[in-house]
Amino acid sequence: MFKSGLTTQIIHTERGVSMFSKPGNICYMRKLHCRLIETENYCDAHIDNCITCTWTQTSTYLHSETRNTGFISDSRQSIITSLQACAGERNLKRCQQIHADILRIDFLKGDNFLYTLLLGVYARCGSFGKAWEVFNELPVQDAVSWTTLIGGYAEHGYGEKALKCLKRMQAAGVLPDAVTFVCSLKACGSICATEKVQELHTEIEARGLLSFNFFIGSALICTYAKGGLLYEAQKVFDKFEVHDAVLWNVLISGYIEKGRNRAALDIFQQMLMQDVLPSEVTFVHALKACSNLQAKYKGQEIHVELVRRGLLERHVLVGSALLDMYMKCDSPIQAGETFDELVLKDSVSWNIMISGYAEHGYDIKSLECFYNMRSESLYPDTVTYASILKSCGNLQAIGQGHVIHVDIIKNGLIDENIIIANSLIDMYMNVSCLSKARQVFNDLHVRDVVTWNILITGYFDHGCYEQALDCYKIMQKDDVCPDILTLICCLKVCANLEAFNKGQEFHSELERLGVVTKDVSVASALIDMYGKCGFLAKAEEVFNSYPHRDAAMWNALIIGYTERGHSDVALARFDQMQLAGCSPSHVTIIGVLKACGKTGAVHRGQTMHTDIIVKGLFEKDLIIGNTLIDMYAKVGSLTMAQQVFDQLPLGIKSISSWNALISGYALVGEADGAFTLFDKMLWEGIRPDPITFHILLSACNRFSLFEKCHDYIEAQREEFGIVSTRQHHMSLFNGLSQVGELDRAFGILKNMQFRLNVVLLQQVLGACKNWGNVEVGKQAFEEIFLIK
Repeated sequence: MFKSGLTTQIIHTERGVSMFSKPGNICYMRKLHCRLIETENYCDAHIDNCITCTWTQTSTYLHSETRNTGFISDSRQSIITSLQACAGERNLKRCQQIHADILRIDFLKGDNFLYTLLLGVYARCGSFGKAWEVFNELPVQDAVSWTTLIGGYAEHGYGEKALKCLKRMQAAGVLPDAVTFVCSLKACGSICATEKVQELHTEIEARGLLSFNFFIGSALICTYAKGGLLYEAQKVFDKFEVHDAVLWNVLISGYIEKGRNRAALDIFQQMLMQDVLPSEVTFVHALKACSNLQAKYKGQEIHVELVRRGLLERHVLVGSALLDMYMKCDSPIQAGETFDELVLKDSVSWNIMISGYAEHGYDIKSLECFYNMRSESLYPDTVTYASILKSCGNLQAIGQGHVIHVDIIKNGLIDENIIIANSLIDMYMNVSCLSKARQVFNDLHVRDVVTWNILITGYFDHGCYEQALDCYKIMQKDDVCPDILTLICCLKVCANLEAFNKGQEFHSELERLGVVTKDVSVASALIDMYGKCGFLAKAEEVFNSYPHRDAAMWNALIIGYTERGHSDVALARFDQMQLAGCSPSHVTIIGVLKACGKTGAVHRGQTMHTDIIVKGLFEKDLIIGNTLIDMYAKVGSLTMAQQVFDQLPLGIKSISSWNALISGYALVGEADGAFTLFDKMLWEGIRPDPITFHILLSACNRFSLFEKCHDYIEAQREEFGIVSTRQHHMSLFNGLSQVGELDRAFGILKNMQFRLNVVLLQQVLGACKNWGNVEVGKQAFEEIFLIK
């Protein structure tokens, strides 16, 4: 056709455009248009045909391409279609270009329809200054033009401005129509203007619009529900003799939004009983109510109904809602089975599975889902990356995490999305790559308080307390305001450092924020900090300032007294806790058992032991079992300690359990029993840890078994690959120095991988003084001189 010159004939162009404008052929449509431009065989008719036949997003492109050649269409239809495309895309720049074209063309001036359409585009784009300019140029300011302005304000959340516009409309004598009322009700909902809603309701009733207009009815029900006026919403609903699915959906949604999920399900059931055909939106709402209530069995009933109606094969939104319901009802396996059966899956469906598996600890499945999603050519979004990075952290999968990090960098998402950046830092912290986490943090252009909290908390969790406090100082210099989580974490740091003065500074900051007497988590952190710093009077002061105390506050106080050697007071506080009607948690039980062990209150410990068995905590909490063993061992009741140890379920018995029992034998002077138990542990295939060897070395020193002590140090390095700590070597040194073998003891210290410090060398000097060993004393003094 081009070669023959036939494309200059309109009829041929129309047929070509019509054929190519079908979905999937838009690229050919564009090629035809470009060829027309190249051969300069275009006119208004060509452009009109192109724009009319193609999609809205393509029409803007076609207009732009044609305009770039210097040809500007004078066709009213092409301008109308382009404005409609601009409204869909909210393309303000293109709208301004079309506005300029309209002003240039004489016969379009004063076209009320065209100007109202232009007004609507400006309002949709949020350019209300330009919208008012166009409005003031309108020959006729009718209900449509006023409604366009009101709807624009309502859509952008300017509820008060929308209602002022309505007032001006009524003052101008223009009668609102049904669409005006709907837009005005939406504006009322955005600012919770309940009085105005009721005023509009009265006017709608007076005009007789409510009884037959489902559009207004659903808007009114929705607005009342958003304002929490569910009774009024129900009354509006009841006024309709016939209810369509939209009205039912709006009412059900309103009840869910206000937390009335059970009532929402009752309404859903009424809808089914009245033989109203539910839409896919109805089922989505019902499944959401089940999710909120964790009503799995009701959700399963809905699942059966969805399969019967074939909705899962037609609506991806319903499938996603079903998956979400199973995940929130703690049924990830059933969610997985449902997911495999779904025909339609989109990125939302995949995200629900990835995030759901991550939340429920199925991290390997989460990773599998992620890679399967990528194989389906679906691109991850913020939710995907945040969830999968969490799984990488849980699995300690640093290799997978690094691969995903590279993927994020390639897509340029770190600087654009703070949530992904925060998840990345958190993942590196969880896999103990602190330097990598800090590198990601340092490269960020924008950091929010969550970013800082992740870094500070990460340093705290890894025992890097000084770095955590340094981060807080830099955070202040960067003018990022800390939140309660930041300050609570800093209080925990101070507690572990026993930094009383710094802790008081954070206390003052919390008082300035006015949260000390309002947030129990803050109170617990303050009590814990003062207790661990040894200022128990201050801990009591904070504790007494709260009229209502939770278990965490009592726990912090009890543990503070226990760790500071005031176990009798700790047990007295436990009695007060019970009298106050506060149920002890597992942390309370552990603290009380430790106090019993330190005071020798074996009968109190036995009573607690009975409570633990009755409550079924023994089989569930390994730490409680280990603490029981430790308590009985410390009060000299090895028989009971052994009995508790033997009763521990094999599935939860750990190296900590063995350590507690071995330590018990060592404490009561049964070194042979401790060594025998250690051999039995090895025979059962349990691998020792550094604490195990510290217990054994202490037992060796107590009974002057120095050769055995040396053998254990060799064994931990050669057989188990456990690096000897300073405490291990100091244990051997103390034992040897007690019997005067200072030459050998000092040689061990000099050969260890840790640098000698002044405190350690002063201990050597003290031992040399006691034994009169001048030669070793001179060597120790020279080492101190070198350090100085």
